[in-house]
Amino acid sequence: MKTIAIHLRLATASHRKRMMGIFRFFGSTDSWNVRIIPEEEHLCSLLSSTNPADIPDGIISGVPYTEKAKELIARSKIPFVGIGMTGDELMAPPHAAGFVVNDNDGIGESAAEYFRQLGEFRSYAFIGDSRNRPWSLQRGRAFAGKLAAAGKTCETYSLAGAPEQDRERLSAFLSRLAKPAAVFAAWDGRAADVLLAARSAGLSVPGEVAVLGTDDDRFICEHTHPTISSIKTDAEGMGEAAAEMLSRFLRGGSRRKPEIVCRASLGVVERASTRSPAPAARLIERAIAFIEAEAANGIHPDDVARHLNVSRRLLDLRFKQYETRSLAEKITSCRLEAAQRLLADPAVSVKAAFLRAGFSSIPHANRIFKEHTGLAPASWRKKHQLRETAGIREKKRSGGRFEILTGLTEADASDLGALVELLDPSAGLDATAVRSAIQTGTAVVIVRRRRGRIVASATIARFSSPTGTHHRIEDVIVDPQLRGRGTGRRLMEYALEHLRETGASSVELTSRPSRIAANALYRSLGFKPRRTNVYEYRFAQM
Repeated sequence: MKTIAIHLRLATASHRKRMMGIFRFFGSTDSWNVRIIPEEEHLCSLLSSTNPADIPDGIISGVPYTEKAKELIARSKIPFVGIGMTGDELMAPPHAAGFVVNDNDGIGESAAEYFRQLGEFRSYAFIGDSRNRPWSLQRGRAFAGKLAAAGKTCETYSLAGAPEQDRERLSAFLSRLAKPAAVFAAWDGRAADVLLAARSAGLSVPGEVAVLGTDDDRFICEHTHPTISSIKTDAEGMGEAAAEMLSRFLRGGSRRKPEIVCRASLGVVERASTRSPAPAARLIERAIAFIEAEAANGIHPDDVARHLNVSRRLLDLRFKQYETRSLAEKITSCRLEAAQRLLADPAVSVKAAFLRAGFSSIPHANRIFKEHTGLAPASWRKKHQLRETAGIREKKRSGGRFEILTGLTEADASDLGALVELLDPSAGLDATAVRSAIQTGTAVVIVRRRRGRIVASATIARFSSPTGTHHRIEDVIVDPQLRGRGTGRRLMEYALEHLRETGASSVELTSRPSRIAANALYRSLGFKPRRTNVYEYRFAQM
């Protein structure tokens, strides 16, 4: 049995998650004797030992900080995998070496894109790690670069001088930013520092300063005021990749060049620090809701302004700030989406589809449709028309099919658990309850796979009461890497078609107001808000 030394700083959430990923790999393949080494001095003593029993067969390590540790790892002939470094920190890599890193460029770019989607900020800033470590600098450069490509400038704050003076200097830095300001912190601990500095400066979060961290350390993010939005890194995936890499090294011998694996982030976990209650944001949400509900009725931009009781000029200005497109373009987009849904049904003629979607001129509609889809309506219909499959009407689409689970394997339970955590980090998947619900028919779990892994899911809950049988759609979740590609819409369309075929007369769902994109999708599919109160009663924990 191989002895593996794991050197991770378990005081940090990201390192604990990496450890969980390593153990997840152990459970599926190799059987290793593991030594957990939280202190760098202990790692150095093992590598310096003359006792063969002390020397591990392989090492998985976070970034070493001391020069002694770096030198001992570099001189060692022990297969080595570093998590969070690229090898530049070592004087020379061991004979079998690999590195698993975060996509720090992607993290910085995601932060910039997230802020750009939130709305128009007057200034942007990056708050670096207190030690100016390479991963922090890389995130900051990517954040600033993405903003620069959009014509925005970014200021950078890095700790210089005595640490005890950091909050005072950081408060002064935040005070100088034009408001509202979007502030991206290198990691969640630094985001917490920003909250304290903003409070010291008398600045409101997120009203004057919106704050975004990195790592989704729930211990930090959920215990601050306000709670901190954060980019979720794939720490568990990094640990699993590191263990798999070391396993190959132990089986396959030396390598000429170090191997590097880069793990993408898992999207933004939104909390209070970026949820702006700005009246302009609410105005745009109301405008979008009206457009999606009435686009098929031939409305024009002036109709939207009259409905909201605001001037057309103000609405145009705010809409372009938040949506980066005009009111007319949004109306046209909604009509095109409606036309595509109608054209998928061969029973509806092209002319009828365009008229029902809200177009008044068929030649104009044909031209706009081809400009946006690249296909004439007849060609688009041939590619996407409905067909009968196994008793359920299903759309022809590239990129995989949806399926209804008939059971729940351990692998599928793991995939669903990861998706559930994206929706609610505090929730956990009760695999036993899900299996029982599938078997009894009280839940229909619809999934989409990619390379065998579940990457999207929705659940139809079914229950009976004295007033009849009721259906609810719950937990509609799409992997962040597939968002923006229509997967959520196709998933919902599949669920609704299944309900129609099985005789359901209606279906309900709920969605938080802050989920603007999700609410827009549901409205565009035909869901209407109900005037009712939703109550919750929480039982005291025993």
